[in-house]
Amino acid sequence: MYKDDIKFSLWCDFVERSFLEGEFTELIEKKIINAATSNPAIFKSAFLSSSAYAEDKAALKGRPAKEIYEALAIQDVTLAASKLLPSYEKNDDGFISIEVDPFLCDDAQKTIEEGKRLFKTIGYPNVMIKVPATQAGFVAMEALLSEGINVNATLIFSIEQTHRCLEAFRKANEALKARNVHALPQAVISIFVSRFDRKLDDALKAIDFPTGRVGVMNALRCYAAIQHDAMPNVRALFASTGVKGNALSPDYYI
Repeated sequence: MYKDDIKFSLWCDFVERSFLEGEFTELIEKKIINAATSNPAIFKSAFLSSSAYAEDKAALKGRPAKEIYEALAIQDVTLAASKLLPSYEKNDDGFISIEVDPFLCDDAQKTIEEGKRLFKTIGYPNVMIKVPATQAGFVAMEALLSEGINVNATLIFSIEQTHRCLEAFRKANEALKARNVHALPQAVISIFVSRFDRKLDDALKAIDFPTGRVGVMNALRCYAAIQHDAMPNVRALFASTGVKGNALSPDYYI
């Protein structure tokens, strides 16, 4: 359950049809998780390895790859959104994220259009549109939040990206308040942790420097910036908390 005193909740970074229809519900009911996220890599693995999609893929055969991907992803996100809706309605998070096409990461207008289309098509208020933190992405984040759409800013690796996300969300909040919108849409800034360390491990070993530390220090720096801004509808989400290897215990970053 969401812990209001420390503003903490646990989100599931996994989506797959049979999981959503079974264990996912149990995790929500037992108040172990409060929300979920997805991304193209998660869906790729699910769509290619799980038998749960066989019937749908057969029905979609012959259609363009993106159309097949979207149809399957939208079904899963809609299912997750429906299961998480009671949590959302109790202000216990209850969000599910779906990412815009990563190939649009340098096109702000197309990212905005796709984000709006996905949000409208799924039709649940607890959906977050995930947008990569690129130059075009910052523009899209501001525009989507300004239209009342929840946003998950993803692929955050630096304090600079964090500040740009905060700037975009601040402007969106100002636009919403100017229109007398009091129920602000929610946003999270997804700070990637373990990937930072795995990129640096070999270089740090070469100079006899402790490994597995920089990712956490960088994440804390980004977190501090988000906390300092104290926007009521913007929080940090620690992403990439899997260790990505065997050198550390699975729960090291948690």
